[in-house]
Amino acid sequence: MVDTPSKLFPSSKEGDTTLSPDPPYSSEGPTLPLLGGGADVPVAAARRGDIPSDDLHNTQDAQGPRKKTKKRKAGRDPSHEAPPPAARQPSIDLAPLHTPWELLPPEVLALLTQRLGAPDWWRNRVVAVPFSKNQNIAAGINRLQTYLGAHKNPHSPVERPAVLDEEGAVIAVGALGDATVKLVGIVEMLKRVVAPEAAAGKEEGVAEGVATWYMYTSLASRTVEKKVRSVDERDANGAKGTEEDAFEPLETAGKKSAEQDKTESARKTLAVPVLLVWMSRQAIPEFRGAFGEQTFLVRQISRIKGNET
Repeated sequence: MVDTPSKLFPSSKEGDTTLSPDPPYSSEGPTLPLLGGGADVPVAAARRGDIPSDDLHNTQDAQGPRKKTKKRKAGRDPSHEAPPPAARQPSIDLAPLHTPWELLPPEVLALLTQRLGAPDWWRNRVVAVPFSKNQNIAAGINRLQTYLGAHKNPHSPVERPAVLDEEGAVIAVGALGDATVKLVGIVEMLKRVVAPEAAAGKEEGVAEGVATWYMYTSLASRTVEKKVRSVDERDANGAKGTEEDAFEPLETAGKKSAEQDKTESARKTLAVPVLLVWMSRQAIPEFRGAFGEQTFLVRQISRIKGNET
């Protein structure tokens, strides 16, 4: 009787667990050790097809999840990392807007001083409101509403200055450079908000009253310093020239350096526009002749029935 192949090659189920010895390593090529010990053996065996994929997953579950290691970039020292960039500082100083009368034309200032008397009148009667290019529009409108007596938010820290209740008081709203565009938008929206027709249905309990305010717009100029990078700073950031620039003749290089110094010195100062909007309960004849005059109505809420605000 001829033995069947199953008898010639018994399976492991029949009890024969004898395994053939591993073939010796060949000396014809280099032999490399297995990295990672026994943890990587099932994976390598599974890639060769010796172990089913289901058994491979069971083996990995028993060993637990592998730990992820973070690769560190070579040549990078965390102790020498650059600090985060500092917050950008405003390039234009708003100090001139706190004394706006100094930005008036000399002839207009002389006429006003002659009529009003002492120079201290400006400090005692003018409320300066400087706006920057980062000014919040809603906050700016609410502040001016409060100063005009058309708005009072009990939850807002903005209070109406007492000087605005005196005769001849002036509100001077100013902006420099790019902030002038925002100032124009705030003033135009303010005139619509404080107008009597802007009240929705005339709030109950608010005494009806409309006040006329005079507005004058003046334009001036202010010279400010602009930060210019020096030659050393540009060299520190890296030269942008080509190899041909390195072999420039000395005469040409000296001429170009002189022209660069002249251009940089001219850019150190910059003239920026200054926009001032003057608001007052009384007309100012000197302003009318120099800047023109506008009027707008303000719905007052200075009195509430039975109470004083």
